[in-house]
Amino acid sequence: MKIKLTTLTPVFIGSGEIASPVEYVSINENGEITEKLSKFLCKIQIEKLLKDASFTPFFELFIKYAPQQRYIGSFLKNSPFEKSFKSLLLKYVSSKIPISESAEGKNPININLFVKSARRVYIPGSSLKGSILSAVIYHILTKKKITQFEKFDDILKEVIEDSSKIKNNKFSRWLNVIDSDLKEPEECLEISYVEVTGGRRKGIPLLYETLKPNMVFFSEIKTSVNSFYPFGNFTVEEILKIADEFYRKIYKKFNYSFSIPEEGYLLRIGQGSSVLSTSLLIPAEELGISQYSIKRRNLPPLKPGELPRTQKLVGGRVPMGWVSVNIEDK
Repeated sequence: MKIKLTTLTPVFIGSGEIASPVEYVSINENGEITEKLSKFLCKIQIEKLLKDASFTPFFELFIKYAPQQRYIGSFLKNSPFEKSFKSLLLKYVSSKIPISESAEGKNPININLFVKSARRVYIPGSSLKGSILSAVIYHILTKKKITQFEKFDDILKEVIEDSSKIKNNKFSRWLNVIDSDLKEPEECLEISYVEVTGGRRKGIPLLYETLKPNMVFFSEIKTSVNSFYPFGNFTVEEILKIADEFYRKIYKKFNYSFSIPEEGYLLRIGQGSSVLSTSLLIPAEELGISQYSIKRRNLPPLKPGELPRTQKLVGGRVPMGWVSVNIEDK
């Protein structure tokens, strides 16, 4: 079944890679390299730059400052060679990503990069499946009134077996979610400044490549309930309704200022999803299991009914990871 995914807030699914300030420059509307983050972030093709004969006079400077992760756009600040050096950098721009309002004026630091395939952006099916699994766990635990939360592996096994028509001791197939379509980074990404709010100290500044709100991707979900070889116990519509119920509960708990669509199904994916999306706190609260808690470093354990103290918010205001799902065909 084909589905349409629409981002409601910035979404980040990491590749595990970073871009250091040595690897990019920021430019303004006039295409000029700026000291602070401005309108666009331009990745530099470092290998090609190093092979250019015009870069030879600057090579020792690069070797000196690159290990310190200095911003390459400031290497020759106020030098007679500054203009020619910046022109050389712009010659090897490989991508041009908009810088969001949250990140404008910030210092160049490491940027966490979005997952890509062949340099194009997509939403992995595994991220969607993991988000749905959290909701299915909540649904089955509350429906069956399971109150023994001590062994998560046993809970997961019971949930998967309940969701699958194949009963064995191995991991059973219950849901198939394919990766989304691919988009060019310039089309769908922006650079976002993320703050960890609510902590005792001011959080370390973070920069991410995030999907912009209102970006549309297409994917496909299969449970094969009505096929000749069925492998799932839930239809796609049932799966999405279960997910929608779970994530609307989380949305209401945080009392967010952004609105969500009444139609379609709600999901939360990627970083910043909060511990409520990735733990058993919600079902524990509804089942009255007070002894369940989540351990936290330097803080008391988080118990059912409590909200996490810290959140990753874009610009200190906007939550990450919210998407809307609509069924395109059946």
